[in-house]
Amino acid sequence: MRKQILFSLIITALLAPASAFATGVYEIPVPVTETQVVVTQPQAFPADTDSSGNASANAYTAIPAQSYASSDPIGDNMKALERLYRYVDATFLYDIDYDAVYEAMATAMMDALDDNWTYYVGATESSDYRDDTSGNYGGIGIYFSKTAVSAQDPENPETLYPIISSCFPGAVAERSGIRSRDLIVKIDGEDTMPLSANDCAHLLKGEAGTTVVITIRRGDNEFDVTLRREMVKVPTVESTILDGNIGYLKISEFTPYTGQQTAEALSTFSSADVEGVILDLRNNGGGDVSGCISVADLFMDGGKILTITHKNNIGDVYYRATPNVGISTDTPLVVLINGGSASASEILAGALKDSGRATIIGTTSYGKGVMQNIVPYGKGYVSITAAEYLTPSGAHVNKIGIDPDIEVEGLEFLETELEPYEKLLEQNAFISFVDGHPDYTAENEALFLRQYADSGVRPEVLRILLRNEYLSRMNYSDRPVADPAYDTVLDEALKYIKTI
Repeated sequence: MRKQILFSLIITALLAPASAFATGVYEIPVPVTETQVVVTQPQAFPADTDSSGNASANAYTAIPAQSYASSDPIGDNMKALERLYRYVDATFLYDIDYDAVYEAMATAMMDALDDNWTYYVGATESSDYRDDTSGNYGGIGIYFSKTAVSAQDPENPETLYPIISSCFPGAVAERSGIRSRDLIVKIDGEDTMPLSANDCAHLLKGEAGTTVVITIRRGDNEFDVTLRREMVKVPTVESTILDGNIGYLKISEFTPYTGQQTAEALSTFSSADVEGVILDLRNNGGGDVSGCISVADLFMDGGKILTITHKNNIGDVYYRATPNVGISTDTPLVVLINGGSASASEILAGALKDSGRATIIGTTSYGKGVMQNIVPYGKGYVSITAAEYLTPSGAHVNKIGIDPDIEVEGLEFLETELEPYEKLLEQNAFISFVDGHPDYTAENEALFLRQYADSGVRPEVLRILLRNEYLSRMNYSDRPVADPAYDTVLDEALKYIKTI
């Protein structure tokens, strides 16, 4: 049985490209030197012994308590922790994995702070974390997806292997003739069928200048392609023109390159003399703050963008827009947000709202109004909440969010629809229908809705599910960047912006 989740509880009308491996939250990195913890000589702890002088199996060795007449709780704790660690080292029966203990202690310290955004990234995850947060890594420049191993269908090769959605424009994969819907059956000779998407990503990434051999299946043919990895800039901006004269700009996340990518899109809009712009920040979880500020500066010709406050107000920072803009401030602007819009996307939405530059449409944003320093520590990274940001009006966002000017909710599953939806997936309803009706037409859509009118899922949900199945079979370059007919929030934004 092939079972694929087409979308989550919040239904989107688009299969927007997204890196399957993006996980981290990245905010203003601050370079520091690795901290060196100086330890003292270990203390010996006497233990009960048997007649042979060996430690008794039933003996409990007490670790002497020690009082410190000190006002330095960190120093006191480190001394006590070292004494405990030395005792474990001298007493524990089995071998100790010192690296594992070190990472566990660093992880536990961050966890004890009870903050969702403060954590330790260990050595094994640090490479992916750095790649995801920088938007820049050594790779071949592709988006791909892979069905979970547990959901693979042996009779459908597209569920067995990574399937390429698209190549980054100008990247090595595109230059080498790799196409959308090619299957990657091997990476450096390793069969990809039993691997997860993350496993495949690990094999494809590497140091720039190194090579990787991928085996491509295209139709009935298989062939090897040797690719030299390059530094890859992840595309985060998509744009198009809707209804003839409305510029649509979607930012999926913020990296140091998002400002440049946005400027290029706005230049296209200016050349086309668009009458308005819709900036879509829905489900944008944030990213690099400098990239976000660069985007805000493109829409504003002055005024405050945000305030960043630190502990004891030491080092507070204020950002203001410069007079240079990417598109005329006379051009009407609408910003779309929802509960998945967080962090840097809330900074941008808040700045454009408070300055009066944009009308915000959608639902209240996530409410992550704090920022992290991400610094190397040992072989990993530490992310620690170090600042809070305020919108230009001085409003707090953390655990509050940005409220829209016009509330428009996207289409969601009703709780009663979840079980019927699962049954449709088990029946392969969408896949089998599209197999038999490969052309997307209004007639075929109407036929599908009639066939499943009694499914327990509303028609407006069914048509989006069907649309997504058709979109998934298109070459990536042929898919629409935006699909207003299947996106109620975007459709309302288009109607509104034409009235401004």
